[in-house]
Amino acid sequence: MKILKGEAIPQEITTVSVIPEREPDLWCLYNIIEDGDTIFATTTRKVQKSQSKEGSERVKVKLCLEVKGVEYNPGDQVLRISGINKTESKHIKLGQYHTFSLSLLSTLKITKKWTHYHAHSFRLVSDIVHYAQIAVLLIIEGRAQLVLVADDCSVVKAKIEHPIPHKSKFSNEKRSKAFNSFYNSTLLAVVQTLRQGSKLPRCLVIGSPDASGEQFKSYALSTVMSLPALSSHTTKVEMKTFIEDSILLLTSTGFKHAIKEIFTDPSTKHLVADTAAAHDIALIEKMRHMIEDDDERLVYGESAVMGAADLDAISTLMVTDELMRSQDLEQRRRMHHLYDRVIHNGGKVTVMNTEHEGSGGRLKSLSGLAAILLFPVPGLMEAEDSEEDSFD
Repeated sequence: MKILKGEAIPQEITTVSVIPEREPDLWCLYNIIEDGDTIFATTTRKVQKSQSKEGSERVKVKLCLEVKGVEYNPGDQVLRISGINKTESKHIKLGQYHTFSLSLLSTLKITKKWTHYHAHSFRLVSDIVHYAQIAVLLIIEGRAQLVLVADDCSVVKAKIEHPIPHKSKFSNEKRSKAFNSFYNSTLLAVVQTLRQGSKLPRCLVIGSPDASGEQFKSYALSTVMSLPALSSHTTKVEMKTFIEDSILLLTSTGFKHAIKEIFTDPSTKHLVADTAAAHDIALIEKMRHMIEDDDERLVYGESAVMGAADLDAISTLMVTDELMRSQDLEQRRRMHHLYDRVIHNGGKVTVMNTEHEGSGGRLKSLSGLAAILLFPVPGLMEAEDSEEDSFD
């Protein structure tokens, strides 16, 4: 979601101007906009031509609607907002009922009193740091860029430049100090950017045409544990593991267009995909062992997982991306509420890609929804066992 102006502040009435860029942005707006809110938008309306001309024409009309209803069809990727017109024009009368259709890349202005839930949901989709799947650090001597990559976009979130003395003019000691200063600035930029997110991206790729990538990784691993506390979402140990598991790649340049090299090379693409799914596969293997041991701390299926959530018993929730983006809006809403509830109670949530057979594909065979519990809860799986799915 691109934010043009404004900020969503909990318990305050504020106005924000946005452009939905991805389908989840429309879903977020569908959940945020409610009866009584005010929306401002530009649409077209079919009107009769002047008396001297025959037929009709479409003209641009500025709308200000008091919202009375919101509908969303994920298949159409169109959000329909109905309400009462609050500003009179020659094309739409004051108080007239009107429906506005919002599609991707259209501008919308919203005025509302923000609840904590709505403000949090809006913040999560307003910055790629919250939904990035891969972090790419492109680094060359004295210059680095941190790029966050999601399904359909990539954004440069940090640029670092630091002068490095030439070998011919300065001693090795001064050059070494300059490199350490550069790597320290780069590490701080990476950490300070990623700590803003609700979780770390699935993997870090370090691309470099020279030795800078390998040297930075070595420096970061020796330094990251001495940094101040990161955030409530990410510990220093998790950040060190994140850097330790990073992929080092040789690129032709340290600039952003090197991303194309990273994700078009067949071997690299496969390597990145496997690394991104490694955590998910480990969880699936843990599930398999728990099923074999008849461990009552594992539940799967919607009724069992929802029952565990009602007891605030979930330690780790696993859900497929298909369920999180279900075209059944009620099911989709239930999954999102479950996600938020587990996070609120201090649990962890992993959304697995069903296209990856080793993780999301296997979870899908168990209804697409499972949870590892904080403590055994006998009886939750009784209803699910009657329709047990296969899990190979």
